[in-house]
Amino acid sequence: MNSKNIILSMLLLAVVGCSSAPREVDASIALVPHNSAVLLGEKVPFSIGKYLSQSVMQTIAYNDYTIEISAIYKSALGFDCTNLIFKTKLNENITKTACQNKKSDTWLLIKSINTNDKQVKL
Repeated sequence: MNSKNIILSMLLLAVVGCSSAPREVDASIALVPHNSAVLLGEKVPFSIGKYLSQSVMQTIAYNDYTIEISAIYKSALGFDCTNLIFKTKLNENITKTACQNKKSDTWLLIKSINTNDKQVKL
């Protein structure tokens, strides 16, 4: 009888432990303190850049694209960044990453792991 109770309690603990989701992590500080890194990339036009500083997800129209803008996140180097998904009229998605240059307060399209190599005409 004791072994049944032990096995039942172990199974109950395993079910309870596996049913709860891990806590969500949100980066708010840079991993590299006192960073002097310089961003390199293509400058984002002001007509798009004015939407990037807002901290909400949104969709805008620009030239031949519909652009989905994600919420701002902090990069490992401490830059404010966001992901942009450019949707063409042919329903092709081109993913780019834009980060804000702290010194000039402009946004730049940078190379990132999650970005697409296809070109976007800004």
